[in-house]
Amino acid sequence: MKNLLLFLTAFFIRLLFDNVNAQITYLNSIESHGTQPAEMIISPDNKFAYVVARDNELQTYQRNPATGQLTYLSSDTQMTDGSQLYGMVTLAMSPDSKFIYTVGTFDGFIFRRDTATGLLTPFQKLTDNYFPLYYPTSNNNIVTSKNGKHVYMTGRKNVFVYERDSVTDSLILADTMQNLNDI
Repeated sequence: MKNLLLFLTAFFIRLLFDNVNAQITYLNSIESHGTQPAEMIISPDNKFAYVVARDNELQTYQRNPATGQLTYLSSDTQMTDGSQLYGMVTLAMSPDSKFIYTVGTFDGFIFRRDTATGLLTPFQKLTDNYFPLYYPTSNNNIVTSKNGKHVYMTGRKNVFVYERDSVTDSLILADTMQNLNDI
């Protein structure tokens, strides 16, 4: 244990001195469109950024990989059935980069992603009986399996396990682990 502490101390001291001349340069701020950004992810090709906003909006930006500059492309505020994106706090991308997942106060939302343009199309709304009972918090998370076959969405007390249909690409609820805080 003592060796581990000495190693970690030396590591952090070296990290501090190696980066003593490092600077952060302000590039620009993105137009928030009146939203409160909650989380951002960048596509694996580094060309696009996605921002989920607590003001019920999922924004798409084009990203210049050389400079890091972001250019606003579009925003989504509802699904194709007209239902609003509400209370989103987290998002994730499928391993194949074809889908963006986000969880709102009452529902989960899936968007199909055009890998060439970065633009999103509403694809599926996940309405489960337990989303409304436990509002999303900053603890919520979305995790995908490495092969993209399973998607896990967490809430305050619940974990929802979804399986991707190999024909339709839709997610099907496979399991719900409820009231994990009460175990």
